[in-house]
Parts: sequence; C-alpha cells; structure tokens
Amino acid sequence: MKSFCTHVRKWQFTCKIDKSFGCGVSLTGVAICNFRQCSVRNIYLPGFQTMFPALLGNMVSFGDLHLFLQDVSGQFDNFNSVEQGSGYGIQLLGKLKKRRFDRRGRLFMRFGKLLPLCNTILKRADMQKIRVGMVGGGEGSFIGPIHYRAAMLDGYYELVCGAFSSNYEKSLQSADFYHVEKSRIYRSWEDLFRKEADLPDAERMEAVIIATPNHLHFPQSMMALDKGFHVICDKPATISLAQALELEKKVQETGLVYAITHTYTGYPMVKEAAEIVESGRLGNIRRVLVEYPQGWLSSSLESTGNKQAVWRTDPEMSGPAGCLGDIGTHAANLAEYVTGLKINELCADLTSFVPGRKLDDDMVVLCKMNGGAKGLFFASQVLTGEENELKIRVYGEKGGIEWCHSQPDSLLLKMDNQPAAILKAGVNYDYLSEKTRWNCRTPGGHPEGYIEAFANIYKNAAYHILSLKDGRFKMPDFIEYPTIEDGVSGMKFIEKVLESAAAGNKWIAY
Repeated sequence: MKSFCTHVRKWQFTCKIDKSFGCGVSLTGVAICNFRQCSVRNIYLPGFQTMFPALLGNMVSFGDLHLFLQDVSGQFDNFNSVEQGSGYGIQLLGKLKKRRFDRRGRLFMRFGKLLPLCNTILKRADMQKIRVGMVGGGEGSFIGPIHYRAAMLDGYYELVCGAFSSNYEKSLQSADFYHVEKSRIYRSWEDLFRKEADLPDAERMEAVIIATPNHLHFPQSMMALDKGFHVICDKPATISLAQALELEKKVQETGLVYAITHTYTGYPMVKEAAEIVESGRLGNIRRVLVEYPQGWLSSSLESTGNKQAVWRTDPEMSGPAGCLGDIGTHAANLAEYVTGLKINELCADLTSFVPGRKLDDDMVVLCKMNGGAKGLFFASQVLTGEENELKIRVYGEKGGIEWCHSQPDSLLLKMDNQPAAILKAGVNYDYLSEKTRWNCRTPGGHPEGYIEAFANIYKNAAYHILSLKDGRFKMPDFIEYPTIEDGVSGMKFIEKVLESAAAGNKWIAY
C-alpha cells in the first residue's frame, strides 16, 4: 500500500505494548512521525491494512487509540495511561524502560516524558468527516440537540444541512444553534432529500439524522434510503410492524447503514453486562427484571400545550402506544441485549391513569424467553417524583448482575457465596472486555453519561459508514450499534403487548 502523505519522515523500531493496556498484542513495523504536510484527509500507513481517521481537535477514545496502535506499532514499555484533550489529539503518558533511536538519532523518548508520536500525527492531519443532515430537532425539541451533541462529540460527523421544523422560519432560527449555513436550510424534509441528492458527491450530505415525531420516521427513512443516504433514526423505527418489515427490506436492498438510537445499550457497563452473560459466568439465565419509572406525565401536561407531551400522547403522531412505545421498548431492548435472549411469549397490562389521556401511560409485561428464562418489565410515566431511573437485574444459576441508569459507570456483580463486587468503567481497567473499553473515553473515576452513550452509537455507526466508503478501512470485530433488526423487534414488542392487553391480559405467542 502506498502512502498518500507527502514529506514524511519514518523510523523503524520494535517494542511491546504492556498487557495492562488491554490490547494484548505485540507489533513490529514502521511508524510515521513528523508530518510536514498532509494533503489528504485520512492517513494511510504504508505496510499496514487499516486506515485510522485522525481526530483533529477532539477527544479520542480508547477504541480509536487501540486501532491507531494496531496500525502504527507505537512501542511502549510499561504503558500507564491515556491523557485526552482537545487541540492535541492523544498524548501518551508512560514510563519508558529504554530510550530508542533510529540510525540518525531522531526518535527520542525520555523517562516520564510525553511520547510525541501520536500527538504529532493526529494534530497535523484532518479527519475525513461524514457530512450529515438533520430532519426535526427544531426549537423546543428535546431529542434533536441530544442527537447533535452526540454526533459531534467524537468528531466523526459534520452537520451541513437541515430541515429542522415544518415551519421554515423556525427552521432558519435553528440554523444558528446547529451552526449550519442558512443556504442549506430547506423548507421541508422532502426538499432536503431531493436537493441534497442533486448536489455533487463531494458536497452532498452522506447521512441523515431523523429526530422527528414517530409518525414521520418511516416515510423519512424510506426516502433517505431511496436517495442513497445512510440513516440514524430516533426510536421507534416506525409506528407499525408492517412498516418496520418494509423498512428492513429497504435497508437490505440498499446496503446502506441504518442505526436506531436505543441509547442505553451504548453505555460501557451495559456492554460489560452483556459480555458477562455471554461468557456463561452467571450460568443459565433464570430471571430478567427491568424497571423504567418516570413521573413527568403524572398530570395532563399535554393540555397545557407542552410540545413533548402533546405529540407523545397523540396517537396520530406517536402511533398506537404511549408509554409502551416511548420507554417500554427501551426496557425490552435492554433485556434482550444484555441477556442475548429473545422473547417467546408475553402477557401484558396497559393503563391510562390520567383522565382523558388517549394512550397508555403505564405498562407491566410478563414474558417467557428462550432458554427457560422469565422476564418482568414495567415502565411508567406517571410515578410522581420519579425522573429516569432505568434499572436492569439479571439472575442466573451462579450469580447475578445489576445496572442502574443513575450510576451508569458501575455494574454490580453478585456471585454465589462471594461478596458483591462493583465493576467500574474506565479505559485503564483491564478486567473489562475489549468491547467495553472501546466504548469508554476516560480513565476510571471520570464518569461518562447519557451523551457519551448516545455518542457511542454514532461513533460505531461511523466506522461502518467509513468502511463502506473505503474498503481499506477495517472495522474491529467488536464494533456494534442498534440496527433495523432492533427496530423491527421493538415494533413487534409493541404490537404483541397491545394485542395481549386488548385481549384481557392474555398470554400471546411471538
């Protein structure tokens, strides 16, 4: 493979990456240092198979560093930690057992000093960002700004256009918040897809963020895919199972990326929980408990004109499910993700506690899962005083695990006849799985939260998009994100719960 970079100096050396770093690999090869110029937006390293998209002026995660080290063969003895900061990319801190020089003495490492290799490369190269547009997310939106901040966090995306509201004037007002040129603000989402598709390849958007009410997700996703755009959509994917199955077929036909933001599976310690279950450490799973209490709809907030309450309680905009579709699907998705099990049968009860409310605001579901496990899920938006206390507990023959959204960087592990152990998130904790550390950004003791979990979906989807753009970009095997399959599963859950509740809480087979 030829280098696309000009005026590059090189050195050769051999070293070993300390196992405490968690990579578990030893490499020998050519590293590139001291870029004078770089005329391309990505670095292709000669002699290595993977392309590393350098992050300019953004925080860099452990996973990015891992991939970078696989390419560059950065050699450290006694590697200690990663310092992350804006403007300078990665700085590697570590004690070096030996100084290493090439024949001309250019490589220079001292005890306790910064290793400039990664820093030099990262701050001199621009990243090939994915040009993205957004539909929805205008003034008064909750989820639009969340999508925006998550997409921008790791530097993989650049927001270039939008149709932020059905009201064009409001959409223009939102342009300043999203830092989008007003010439790229469109009067409707249909205009956005049509006109962006007509632009030159180097200018047009490549993917779209869908942050609109539920009833628009299906037509917007279908049109985006038809026009050749990748899709990152808020959940649920559609408002019916039939639509979800049609959308799944479209995704398969186009081969484009479709990500759905089931946010909670983006948390590192939720991923660690799934890894523990998959390893068999808990034994055969017996019981899965998920609770999701909220209290913000305890009164008739929709009658006051609250934008979020209005569309979530209107069946024409939200679909046939209220609390069930809004947060109940998160409970089911989290249970299936952590356990790796699928629901086979369920019995459900839905209630609308607030007088005059058209959709459910409380849900209780009993379910049977493959492998003999039993599940109990409840979600409610009328538990006065509650905020967003999502919790999952999984119990097997040998032990159990517990994760709570209010303490997302911790995972409680309870094994038989042993003291309970609290596992903590952190890029520097080698007891965590490779997948978990890939989705961490900071060392232990520096909590990450909702935006970072959301951003993990965007980051992992970005790797897939980049791999489709350039076959030389190789994705690590452990990259994952929620896809259209999760969207279909969520709609199936909604329809089966509605069917059971309508039949008088009858057990319904999937």
